[in-house]
Amino acid sequence: IIANLENNDKINITKELLDQYLGEARFHRAYQYSVLIFHFGDIPFYQGKLSLEEGFKMGRTKKEIVLQSIYEDYDYAASVLPDTYSDYKRATKGAALAMKARIALYMSDYEVAKAAAKAVIDMGQYKLHPDFGDLFLSSTKSSPEYIFVIPRSVELGLTAPWINQT
Repeated sequence: IIANLENNDKINITKELLDQYLGEARFHRAYQYSVLIFHFGDIPFYQGKLSLEEGFKMGRTKKEIVLQSIYEDYDYAASVLPDTYSDYKRATKGAALAMKARIALYMSDYEVAKAAAKAVIDMGQYKLHPDFGDLFLSSTKSSPEYIFVIPRSVELGLTAPWINQT
């Protein structure tokens, strides 16, 4: 997706919208690589297009190198994504900074985690939910605590794959 977006001479959209799409794509790429290095450490890593033959020949990349790329993707996303959307299902500036803080914390990179978390706090966009007991009820549709949410609803068919819908 990112390689296709970077070939933007064939795309008929505004630069702002192109930057937003690229920011969302880099947010999700950073998230997926974050999951991989958290669970596996050094991983096969590439950016751009990769042929099948190249994929078979590649080895693992040190997680520290991948982590720097993750930080760059989250920083780019934070620089181009809006502060808010009308719903929580899309990546925002706050979500990019919060996820950067999260992976930095997981990787014991405390200075980066502190700076990214402070940037989220300084946005003034989020605050703790007033009643923790209500936060996880199905009647609580939105909260000022939500930064990035993927909703779950059996009625709408939006559930995790491991949840039995019958």
